[in-house]
Amino acid sequence: MLAKAAAGASIPTLRGSVYLDSHDVKIIQYKAAIYRVGEMSRLLNILEKNLERTESNKIIPLVNYMLSLCEGPLFNVHPVLRKRYQLLCEFKACKVTPIHPALTTAQIDVKFELPHFIRDPESLRSKVYDEELQWKLLGCLQKVLANCSTIYERRLRQIQLERNAMRPADTSGRSVPLDLNAVEDLLRPQELSLSLDLAVLINDQEQDTTARSLLKLQTQVLAKFALCLQSKVLPVIKGYYSQLQTFCASRGISIAAVKELQYWQYSLHRIYALMLRVLYIFDVMMSLTTQIYSPNRSYLNGIRTKLLSQNVFSYQEVLQKVEELCDSSEHAAIAKLITALLDLSKQNVTYHVQPGKILELYQNSLSQVIPFLRTSTQTLSEFAEMWTYIEGNLEAQNMINGYEASQLRRMLNERLEADKLTHTESRNGKSSTRQPGSPLKGSTSNARHALRRNPFGRSNGSSNSSVSSSGTSSPGTMSPLRMSRTNSVEVQSSNPLGFTSPRVSRRGSISEGRSSTSINGSSSADQKTTPRSPLANRRITGRPRSASLQSALESNRKTSQGPTSPSRFNSLQADAAINQKIIQDAASKSPNGAGKATSPLNKVQTTLIHNPSPNEVRYESPASEIEKLTLNTQEKQNEEEQSNLASETNVCIKKVRFIGVPPFDEKEDQSPKRRGWCKKPAVLHYPPIPPHSALQRYKMRQEGIAFRTSLRQDDTIKKSNQLLNSDISQSRDPIAPKIASKLRDKLR
Repeated sequence: MLAKAAAGASIPTLRGSVYLDSHDVKIIQYKAAIYRVGEMSRLLNILEKNLERTESNKIIPLVNYMLSLCEGPLFNVHPVLRKRYQLLCEFKACKVTPIHPALTTAQIDVKFELPHFIRDPESLRSKVYDEELQWKLLGCLQKVLANCSTIYERRLRQIQLERNAMRPADTSGRSVPLDLNAVEDLLRPQELSLSLDLAVLINDQEQDTTARSLLKLQTQVLAKFALCLQSKVLPVIKGYYSQLQTFCASRGISIAAVKELQYWQYSLHRIYALMLRVLYIFDVMMSLTTQIYSPNRSYLNGIRTKLLSQNVFSYQEVLQKVEELCDSSEHAAIAKLITALLDLSKQNVTYHVQPGKILELYQNSLSQVIPFLRTSTQTLSEFAEMWTYIEGNLEAQNMINGYEASQLRRMLNERLEADKLTHTESRNGKSSTRQPGSPLKGSTSNARHALRRNPFGRSNGSSNSSVSSSGTSSPGTMSPLRMSRTNSVEVQSSNPLGFTSPRVSRRGSISEGRSSTSINGSSSADQKTTPRSPLANRRITGRPRSASLQSALESNRKTSQGPTSPSRFNSLQADAAINQKIIQDAASKSPNGAGKATSPLNKVQTTLIHNPSPNEVRYESPASEIEKLTLNTQEKQNEEEQSNLASETNVCIKKVRFIGVPPFDEKEDQSPKRRGWCKKPAVLHYPPIPPHSALQRYKMRQEGIAFRTSLRQDDTIKKSNQLLNSDISQSRDPIAPKIASKLRDKLR
């Protein structure tokens, strides 16, 4: 520490900056307390005027939660005030006689202990809904705040006088005053505005004051507090923290970089105000979370409550973080924050605005406590969201009422394994089709089997899931078909033709892989008597398949109805029959060889012929049978086959989209109109550019051409003309036209 102090003393201070000492620290502490006391008193007066008490409806102010908003070093100004505040937090009325301590300018202790909150849920419920008690606590709190404000105002005036007397004078003979506007935006307590929402309307004394109503009320208070932190408190803190982060992240920390900060003359004052503000926020967060979580610890950690959650593993992690937040005073980031505040408030020590000091405070304290504040706020938001989901999952709660503890424990273990995998995948950023739905989905008769979910969430394509999707379901649950992931082997086995070549078929969708076995099993008996049309089969299998797959599918169905063969058919043999038929029809249509196949699919399909197909017997007849046929009959048969092939070809080359997307129109699927792959560059356009055009272009760029006729004699004019002619002769190089002509010949 001595070496750092010596090094800091050797660095020159910034001209125009204001150093920080113990007097400025006390002023910031007193001013922060005055802001909080004044704002809370103003809001309580507004709340008292607007809450109308009638006989039919009564509005109860939730003073116990308002007291948590006043937590922090605020009441450490005097031990009596601190004791009265703790009594109010325990639902006990305190004395309201104002105290007048001796005038001192001592520092405010930033360390304190939380009051003892009520941990019995039934006792808490009776006191929260006690209207007379809450209004009595409200009056006591107003009196305590007024007494506290008087003490802080007296101390602030005294410390300002001491600072002006101790500060060295400037050139005008006066001490530089502390501009409180430089730290006002960081000290204003925006979270106190939540106290206007902390009131409950009681319409029915029996229905609105039950334990269920209290749980719902606590979830609402917690959600509103988390939303207030995210929308009002954190933006102000992040604004100045981002400036410090940018300053410390720069390569060369210089004086110019310091002057880019907001109120750079009071940089150390703003850093101290920011750290004090963060400490107040943590104190309020710790007090309110402890007051809500402590009475409901056993309920929130129960087996039934965990089973009602959306994801058991995530819920347990959030509960663990909430436990740590209730004891966050022992956290390493909070400990470093308090240490930094105590170091800056030492007596007879001054801290000048220097880049090294700003960097030290950022690295040792702010860089750790601000991220912890963000994660704590996010934890409260997640906890409030999960708790709200649990309280709204009434349908699933009714289903598990009849189960024993051992069965619930087994269900919880199965849920924990499955939800852990889901949580890990979502945290790692992997796309997962499974949702962490409640396992309580299913009919009441099969409820025991519905609550036993597969830990890995997979389902075989040939077997039905044990969870029924037709029964009642809890909110936010997903179908077991979505929770399962179909194996890649099922997609291959569900293909009846067994396509493996990427040129012939495309990979089937997941829906086809799941429904293939059931379709084949149910339609195998019907196909023997009544064959299905290709359109009906195509509708059953889902979306339209590719062209080659459809043609092969129809061919395979035709062969299944014909005579059986001992040889085993595959997709290549099915395509071979079609290819053989296309070749024969093309030869019969143009015997002279002038006819050409119009479909580009024929060129691809002819490469797949390996073995003859039994279908060739239907198209290739013996010579004796051919002689019996007349020419007219053969022509009619060829025309019919050509029409069938044309329809098949049209279906084959049709481009396929997803379900619900219209087919391609002429504008989207235009036929190519040009030949070739590249466009000729402008240099190769013929006729070539004449050389004299280049001469005219570069003629006026030659140096001295404006002075050759005016400042020189006739001999110089002749020399210049000769020089100009030589340039023209050089530009007319006969090699360029030869190269251009060769390039044109190659492109023709």
